Amino acid sequence: MKADAVPDARGAAIKVQDVSGEFILEGTTDPAVQDFVMANHPAFIARDVKDYLRLQRARLNAVYRPLTMLEALTRGTWDPQQWYWKETLATATVLTQFPVHPACQTYYSMVPIRFGNYIAKYRLKLMSRFSVSSLHFLKTLATQADAFRILLAETLRASSLTFEFQVQLRTNAQSMPIEDASATWPEAESPYRTVARLMLPQQELNSSAWKLGDELSFSVWNALAAHRPLGGMNRVRKAAYDVSAAWRRARQDSKVGGSC
Repeated sequence: MKADAVPDARGAAIKVQDVSGEFILEGTTDPAVQDFVMANHPAFIARDVKDYLRLQRARLNAVYRPLTMLEALTRGTWDPQQWYWKETLATATVLTQFPVHPACQTYYSMVPIRFGNYIAKYRLKLMSRFSVSSLHFLKTLATQADAFRILLAETLRASSLTFEFQVQLRTNAQSMPIEDASATWPEAESPYRTVARLMLPQQELNSSAWKLGDELSFSVWNALAAHRPLGGMNRVRKAAYDVSAAWRRARQDSKVGGSC
């Protein structure tokens, strides 16, 4: 696991429990819940599953061959006209963003879902404001691998946090594609609209019944049929989240079993 000080994408998820309605039957890992899964970037770094797989393979191989990732983004040529510019800029943005307090970041669905009779993307944005000493933030980030959890626990110990849950409706098929996961839908054409508010009450986070959340798993396929995930990237996530959930369950079972 990387230390929180290492620049990388960050995620957030919401699990709404005891939901009634018509659910998706295939791909679910947690029945009767609606999950919202987000990252702190408005779109994926790759257009589709094929490009994403190519980048992930390059990222893994880069551990042994550092230039592999560069080759994947430049097609191995010095001709800039042949480079994957969109993917290069997106990757650079994700991997170079300086870490900030987890509550201060905006988290996006990145790819669309069914929104009743509409199609939409969604995001989670901080509404309330709070202050954290820059010196304390940097010291925690530099000395604690799980700095984000520590900082969030400190914030919730002192005050509550309120977020806006917003949706962006698809109004233009050309500028708001479904299958191109790297496309950021223009807010000038369709602004985000607040449809709900999420409040995290003042609490002692370390005493939560869910502890560190290790017992939970999230999937975009834990959803009502009215909020069905759309696009190729979401379709491949069905299998990926199923494997991830199974791994997490096995990991938790091994902890419960213990050893002697």
